[in-house]
Amino acid sequence: MALTNKVRKRKISKKQAKALKKAEVLQAARDSERSVEAPKIILKKDVNIPSEVGVKELSDILEVPVTAVIRALLDNGVLATLNERVDYDSAAIAAHELGFTPHQKEKTLEVESRKEPVLGRKGSVERSAIVTVMGHVDHGKTTLLDSLRKTRVAEGESGGITQHIGAYQIQVPTKTGGDVALTFIDTPGHEAFAAMRAHGANVTDVVVLVVAADEGVKPQTEEAIQHARLAHVPIIVAATKMDTPGADLERLKQELGQHGLNPEDWGGDTVVVPISAKLGTGLDTLLEYIQLVASMRSRPVNPKRPGLGVILESQMSPGKGPLATVIVQDGHFRTGDVVTAALSYGKIRFMEDDAGKRIDQALPGMPVLIAGLSTLPSVGDQITVVENTDDARISVDRAKTTHAQRHSSDVIGGTGVTCILKADVGGSLPALKNAIKGILAERPITYVLEGVGPVSESDINVAIASSALVIGFRSGITKPAAQLAQLHSIRVIESDIIYDIVNQTKDALTVPAGPKTLGKATILKIFRFKNGKGIVGVAVEEGQLRTGQVQIDREGERVGSLVIATLRIGPETVTTISQGTEAGIGIENASIEPLAGDMLIVREKTVRSAVAGNTVE
Repeated sequence: MALTNKVRKRKISKKQAKALKKAEVLQAARDSERSVEAPKIILKKDVNIPSEVGVKELSDILEVPVTAVIRALLDNGVLATLNERVDYDSAAIAAHELGFTPHQKEKTLEVESRKEPVLGRKGSVERSAIVTVMGHVDHGKTTLLDSLRKTRVAEGESGGITQHIGAYQIQVPTKTGGDVALTFIDTPGHEAFAAMRAHGANVTDVVVLVVAADEGVKPQTEEAIQHARLAHVPIIVAATKMDTPGADLERLKQELGQHGLNPEDWGGDTVVVPISAKLGTGLDTLLEYIQLVASMRSRPVNPKRPGLGVILESQMSPGKGPLATVIVQDGHFRTGDVVTAALSYGKIRFMEDDAGKRIDQALPGMPVLIAGLSTLPSVGDQITVVENTDDARISVDRAKTTHAQRHSSDVIGGTGVTCILKADVGGSLPALKNAIKGILAERPITYVLEGVGPVSESDINVAIASSALVIGFRSGITKPAAQLAQLHSIRVIESDIIYDIVNQTKDALTVPAGPKTLGKATILKIFRFKNGKGIVGVAVEEGQLRTGQVQIDREGERVGSLVIATLRIGPETVTTISQGTEAGIGIENASIEPLAGDMLIVREKTVRSAVAGNTVE
């Protein structure tokens, strides 16, 4: 009873308890704020920091509270938690903010001098052959690569479909003894291949066209054939699934012959290798033919020279920044090299090989992941090693000038006309050609691509490469293709009526292309950005800002795009924002990290010459 009375004497009212709790929380917050804002910093003039360091490890090196390190990183645009790792540049900035003079810790492994680099496997001066695997979906592209690499990548892919662009290097024994390296590029479609052509980067030595023997030639097979021909790359046909009951090799050869790939045993020059990736049969024969064809196209490379490569893929990674998958064409890349890639440049912070292992040097033919570029490069951009940062800036300025000149010119020049034709059915193509010929009787016409189905991103990339006019009859155009056409000012004419096609084509030859600008806004501040999404503050300079796809311009040059998902003026959500207004916008699908000072430009949803067309999902 006495104990109960004692407890009751200490009891306070709910209102008092709430007030006391609030006071304790406020005091704790003040104490925490003081501990973060005024850390006890031991001012060592110089500190050595590794090329990659954990946040807690950096706190121990600097002998400051980890909260101070996190805040210093955050103030400089790097969001990292206690257990995450950051690169040297980010760590050095944080250390400098906290009163230290940072230096990069020397590597324990001695890196060879630039004048005497490693010559590569067995001192060879011939680049590894680069092979692109293409074909119709589910015809066995990735399963074939799995068999060649003795791994099971396909089983981990979502729905059995390759979800990324991969590049893998394998060692293949030769008849003369020793091994030779082959680099395989596995693409989820043909867009990347066309995008590389659009930048003049024909990185592939051989195309392995995968065709299922039980299904034969399909629409994507036809696309792959056309892409390889446009790139002037030899084709080896891998007739897969020979172990299935419906496999018919002779029928497949007949279909290939109808598309201009005449098999060798029929008097042609196309190698057709029957294989079963499941059983492992025919793989050695396929590799022998790849080596033979590649050897006839190989050219000497110099591993001692500064590196030259092509961007296969790029992505933004939280904590690591822009990442680029690169195929090394010549020379070598090293950690610490200054590189340029069209409108982007930077210093290589780290590199990883196709197995995800950190490496210090990448040699000709190798696929490698590179971190350190300032912005996301485009697929097909050439990446080169330069002497210093000043040279890099000059190269980027030159690329910007060339980029602006190319996009200011008309996509249809000279006396000839280059066209890409798409139709709903194959029988419509001859009629479409006759109609176009009737209005262009005095001008030569070149059809670089023709097919059935909607206008795709792959078609637009070919149009970029060949400065072609894209014409679709009852085909429609996919949304990604329409956005890509808009971004590169590619003319797309699409209609269900042949007379509209004729009239629009006439107009296209005389009226300059280019989507109309509807609004411009300057980014004032980045409040949050991660994984392509975030919130930014803007001021509308011209016209109106609205939801949808917009272009990102930086210093007067187009560098990417993003989607405006929401518009807010204060707490109110709105549909449009007019000139002279400041607002907050929610963004998604950003192809590049936006920066304060960037210009957001709203244009018409499709290219003006495609207003009569239908956009399909």
